[in-house]
Amino acid sequence: MALEVVRRGHLSMWKGCAGPNACRNAVFASLLAAEGMTAPQSVFEGEHGVWNAVGKFDWPSFGGDSRPYRISGTQFKMYPAEYHGQTPIEAAIALSPVDPDDVEAIVVETYWFAWSEIGNEPEKWAPTTRETADHSIPYLVCAALLDGKVDPASFTEARMKDPALRSLMQKVKVIHNKELDAFQPMSNPCRLKIRLNNGEERLSSVNHAKGYVNNPPSDQDLQQKLVNLNGGLLSSRRISKLIDLCWRFEELDDVRSVISEIRLK
Repeated sequence: MALEVVRRGHLSMWKGCAGPNACRNAVFASLLAAEGMTAPQSVFEGEHGVWNAVGKFDWPSFGGDSRPYRISGTQFKMYPAEYHGQTPIEAAIALSPVDPDDVEAIVVETYWFAWSEIGNEPEKWAPTTRETADHSIPYLVCAALLDGKVDPASFTEARMKDPALRSLMQKVKVIHNKELDAFQPMSNPCRLKIRLNNGEERLSSVNHAKGYVNNPPSDQDLQQKLVNLNGGLLSSRRISKLIDLCWRFEELDDVRSVISEIRLK
């Protein structure tokens, strides 16, 4: 199990590895079990087991027999940022572009978890790493307002140090709106208000960003996401082949053909 500390305060590169490392350990444990390695019989409910360490929890029902599989509830992140930052990004893009000199204040209202995770620590107003920036509502909102998008270029060192962006972030206030908690987890609502120096107010509201179950991406959206996030690592030929393999994934006899296409050569 990965610790939540990797997503608090100043975020390091390990943020993106914590979950995958837990999965790697799980795969390794499965391989050991297949070879006859034994383990504690009451690893969850036993004394000093998982429930003693983290508290008791219930397993959700497995899919099948008219029950939906968990994968059918997959949420896609269309922007390279923390999951709960997707709706603030879309709300900001809807109001972009803005002249930072015209802005008096920016107010972001969100639910508790988003506020707690990416909208209340001082580091989120002064990110020095990409990992902190993509887990910062102030940063994501301001980048989207200025650029009309959030993509890999939003997290270069030069962009993070841009004086105009840094100055605009100091005008952002993130508020936990308890009324929005009621919409969770069926939606991830965000209410954005920009107040200009001339007294004008601009409002934007998003409940389901593109990629959520209630606002699913099209096949073309997913393909374009791969192209946008590729950053020149893979050639257009390899991207096309990779897309073809993924759409035919259930027909493949060996998944190594997919891995081969994403391996940097």
